Amino acid sequence: MSDATRVGETAEEANSLERATERMAASELPAGVQEAESIAGRTVKVSDSGALWSCASPCQLLRERYKGLLSNNKAWETKVKDLENEAAKIPKGKAGAAARQEIANRAASLEKEMRTTAKPGEWESPLKRAMSTDEFKEVLERRGSIA
Repeated sequence: MSDATRVGETAEEANSLERATERMAASELPAGVQEAESIAGRTVKVSDSGALWSCASPCQLLRERYKGLLSNNKAWETKVKDLENEAAKIPKGKAGAAARQEIANRAASLEKEMRTTAKPGEWESPLKRAMSTDEFKEVLERRGSIA
């Protein structure tokens, strides 16, 4: 679930945005994808269109997954923007596969760096944010926990 705590955003708007991201990932990721292992079972994928994805159920645009962290760290923001710009210029299909793989490797290294060197409070998992919503608490109360 997306972060529904942003000012003016309802839970329905957050869910709508999440569904749109899932549809976008489903359409972009099956073909022409190069990927690299990141951290803790994650992969970073570069689609044929040049989009950078961080994948670990669900896939999210790298920029979207780490937007809070990027807004607080201009160096990482610049690195992501540079990778996105480079990826956007790569030829589609097999002609750009090697270049997309190189971008995927660099983006995976950047994700590892961000996840392992961010200070407490600089970044919060989208899953943790989702689990703190009233909607999640209501579902947990209604269905119970597996714990």
